[in-house]
Amino acid sequence: MAPTHPTRRPSPLRPAARRLACVLGAAIAWGGGPLQPAAAAAQPTAPSVLAATALVLALRPLDFAAVLPGISKVVDAVDPHGGVLEVRGDPTKQVRISLTLPAIILTTGGVFLPVTYGTSDAILSTAFDPTIGTRFDPNAPRLTCLNPSTGSVFVFLGGRVLPAPTQRRGQYAGTVIANVTYTGAPCP
Repeated sequence: MAPTHPTRRPSPLRPAARRLACVLGAAIAWGGGPLQPAAAAAQPTAPSVLAATALVLALRPLDFAAVLPGISKVVDAVDPHGGVLEVRGDPTKQVRISLTLPAIILTTGGVFLPVTYGTSDAILSTAFDPTIGTRFDPNAPRLTCLNPSTGSVFVFLGGRVLPAPTQRRGQYAGTVIANVTYTGAPCP
């Protein structure tokens, strides 16, 4: 006997979000890979249409490497130690990218190290080349379209650690969460 309730599918009225939890470490590193789409509740009267999904990949860690106590250290988004993630999806639809950035990173013993991200510490590029991209504030959401040929866009991330003069040695780690959502707007 067929079920009497509608099949639960993501509603086209609430676009499915893609979320990537990126681990920051030693002093900061991205980790992870493709994730499953976040669940979205279906509305009973909504048509049975799957919402578009995006794939988010962590390609390179944001790595501050060796940090000296009392001396802040900056890694620029164009630096080879800058973090890189790739968003892949439908190039005909606009996406909203927002990053949840940690204000501190921790050792396994709970010692913290402050991290900041300036208003130009991220770069958005339709190619794997930060020098042709556009700088933006990683603390604010960004609307963009994916490359019409490849269906990808790259986010390059830098930042600054602020160790205290008495900062303890150790491997520090934190988490960056990248949220990617289709806005429903078309791309040119």
